[in-house]
Formats: sequence, C-alpha cells, structure tokens
Amino acid sequence: MIEEDYVSFETAKLLKEKGFRCATPHYYYDKDGDLLFSAWNIGSGKNEFVAPTFQMAMKWLREVHSILVVIDYNYECTSKSYCYKIYHLGKNGKPKRFPVYGVAYDDEGNANKDIIYYRDFQLSDSEYATYEQAVDGALYYCLEYLI
Repeated sequence: MIEEDYVSFETAKLLKEKGFRCATPHYYYDKDGDLLFSAWNIGSGKNEFVAPTFQMAMKWLREVHSILVVIDYNYECTSKSYCYKIYHLGKNGKPKRFPVYGVAYDDEGNANKDIIYYRDFQLSDSEYATYEQAVDGALYYCLEYLI
C-alpha cells in the first residue's frame, strides 16, 4: 500500500504563516518543545500546524500563487539525483522567463557578466537524494523566498 507523504514541520509552520488554509486530517503540534504528529485536530490553536500532503501544498502554490513546482531527475548524478524547477505562471498560464547570466567576452577578450540565454524556470541550487526531499525543499524555498 502506498502511504501519503506530508510536509515537514518547518514547512508546515511556513504554510501557516503564509495563510495556507485547507482541511486535512493531519497536524503537527509543538507541545513544550516536543514535536507531535497526529491524525486528528486536538484544537491547541497557536502551537498547532496543519500537515498537508505534498500534493495539497503544491496545488495551493499553483492555484493561489501561480507557482508550479516540478521535480526532475538527473540520471547522471550518483547519490543526489533529484532537483526542483519552479515556474512562475503568468495570467495567460505560460511561465515567465528568467535571464541566465554567464561570462561573455568582447572583441578584445575582456570578460563581462552578461545574459547568456533565458529559461522558463528557476532551478534549485541543491540536489537531493530522494524525491520527497526535493519536494519539501522546493516547498520550503517557495514559502520562504517567493511568497
């Protein structure tokens, strides 16, 4: 049987801070410094954090904030093969373009930082050993830096 994967406690705290409101049967509780994961709401209020599945959080980012998270696999890597791509969707549903900077040389051989090309996504700075780590890393990045 396939089990659902839930966001980490740190990501759940950021989701609450950023206004995530969704019915889910799972919660994290911070009880006197001890972290508890529960399958029901005990109504503790301030120290209670909803624990959505990865899919629920990704759907919220896409529908509410027009941010699409895609997890990619690089077979050429050895132990850390997963990365994430973040697409910022415009009103037309198409992703916005981002410049990629590199070094371009002028006619005299002088190096200058310049736009080399454009791409439709932001690529993660890190690589991850598992798909789940990449998803949680992407969610955390979006919540911390993009919303």
